Amino acid sequence: LGGMPEGSYLGIGLISRDDVQNSVTDALETIVRMVNEESEYQYKTFLCVTCAARFLALASNLKAEGDVCREHLPKGFSLQGMYAYGEFCPAKGKTTGKDYNMFNNFTFAILAI
Repeated sequence: LGGMPEGSYLGIGLISRDDVQNSVTDALETIVRMVNEESEYQYKTFLCVTCAARFLALASNLKAEGDVCREHLPKGFSLQGMYAYGEFCPAKGKTTGKDYNMFNNFTFAILAI
């Protein structure tokens, strides 16, 4: 799927259902705060992509991410989500400071429209 740039490192970590749910909560709280601060555009929909590896970590409670989304979804908003084997979303470059699209893994990406 890609290469590892020079200077990269590989680490192994274990996650739990709580880790997954906490990261979804953090992501949704952040995006809701951002859309509420926007005055020039009224957002109504979130598109979410989450990693299939996160899905596997939920093993016995496959609704865990969906439950958190329902709990934090503002009234009047709709949400569409899916699992993928890698998520594309913008990231800020360390050298230039400009945003670019990056292929992530084990993430929860949200697009507000």
